[in-house]
Amino acid sequence: MHTLIYIAAVTLLEFTICIPFIWKRIRKLMAAVVIMGITTSTGLLIGYDFNGWSVLFAFVSIYRVVNLLRLVEGRTPADYLRKVALKTSLILIGAQLLIGASVVIEHQHIYAGHFVLTIIAALECLFSFFLILITHKHLNEIQPPEKINAIPRHEVPTLSVLIPARNETDALKNCLNSIISSTYEKLEIIVLDDCSQDKHTPEIIKEFAHAGVRFIAGTQPPKHWLAKNFAYEQLANEANGEILLFCGADTQFEPHTLQTIVETFVGGSHDMISFLPKNRVPLKVGITSYLVQPLRYAWEITLPRNWLKRPPVLSTCWMISSKQLHKNGLFKSIKNSSSVESYFAKIAASSKVGYRFFQSSSSIGLTSAKSISEQRATALRTRYPQTHRRPEIVLGLSLIEFSVFLLPYVLLVLALAQGLYLIVFLCILAILLQLYLYQKLLKVTYSRTMYQKIWMAPVSILFDIALINYSMWQYEFREVYWKGRNVCIPVMQYGGQEHQSS
Repeated sequence: MHTLIYIAAVTLLEFTICIPFIWKRIRKLMAAVVIMGITTSTGLLIGYDFNGWSVLFAFVSIYRVVNLLRLVEGRTPADYLRKVALKTSLILIGAQLLIGASVVIEHQHIYAGHFVLTIIAALECLFSFFLILITHKHLNEIQPPEKINAIPRHEVPTLSVLIPARNETDALKNCLNSIISSTYEKLEIIVLDDCSQDKHTPEIIKEFAHAGVRFIAGTQPPKHWLAKNFAYEQLANEANGEILLFCGADTQFEPHTLQTIVETFVGGSHDMISFLPKNRVPLKVGITSYLVQPLRYAWEITLPRNWLKRPPVLSTCWMISSKQLHKNGLFKSIKNSSSVESYFAKIAASSKVGYRFFQSSSSIGLTSAKSISEQRATALRTRYPQTHRRPEIVLGLSLIEFSVFLLPYVLLVLALAQGLYLIVFLCILAILLQLYLYQKLLKVTYSRTMYQKIWMAPVSILFDIALINYSMWQYEFREVYWKGRNVCIPVMQYGGQEHQSS
């Protein structure tokens, strides 16, 4: 009882931090006091009654501490931080109240433990099957059209391929070689050197001047801008094409690719299209090769996007009409968003055929050669901003991933130990369904069947949970670098007052 009273007192003290007088004068001191109180009370609770519920309670307490540490660090504008910190506290404390209510219900013996475990195991099967159905539906929807009508020669639109480049490797050279070999006639290629710290990038670009590649020397972004977004802005202002294609330096095209995707764009009367490229299997195939990219694709094709009201999109390669881009103010309104493509995709998707997301195929011939380190850096840069920089969302996603994809393994061990064979059967079924789903993701990512790698499914989930939490920690308290630049400043210091597209 004394522990519960202590927890209640600490909780009330946490809410007082947002009182204007305290917020302005002793916010950091009060936050430190409450952090000590949460840590002590949670430790007492675990020491008094160590079980699954108390461990879950402690897990939520970690995010309460993170939320309070944000008040001490103060990376977000004060007024915005006060509002979101209070909301986060309410949600996290509400979650702990639900945990407490569950404990009371359990102690009242309102339900039988084995029955609940059976229900949970059955729900794991149903949810896994639901994700497979959603994935199959999305994979069918993102297939490129089988028949594409050729555009009459006199109606072929002008196309600008726009590439921001900074500290690039020879992947940029491969990308440009693939573009200049294109059969597309009305083609403009512009590469912006985004203040590279080495001489290699501008040297590569200048090598292609004789092939018609325009070189632009970028300028340092203003403090409110993410560097990549400002590079996009400069490229869009220089482009003359009716259609703009933004792509990364790790992208490669077949000679027919540009012709095909322009015909797909025009034939479907789209305002914007984005592509899920085929990834080339790394030459040095290790465990990490299968941890990042398949899960990154999973976020786009396994979730019910219609419910979330966010169309799938990737930054690797996306095409938009110049008219549509300028109509929506170019990149000024989303200067500090880590996913500008999502913003324009959502606008385009408001009309029936305005936006489409396609998987690359042999008919399209679009591939990506992003290295493992680049994949990790991209995930780290985008994960936390995609949650709108909210610790409670990170907590929710972590718990959902664990509950859906890892809990069956825990239940399987418990059921085997207790001889609960119905639960054992349901857990094995759920695990098999999830392994099948992971195999589908591997095939989408690398266009190859990789049955020998499906055992990595739970490892990839653990890695994804760790990655999203690490991204939160780096943005809130450390630094996140993207090609030699710290992106925390524009995302955190100015992101609170700007539109977040992710």
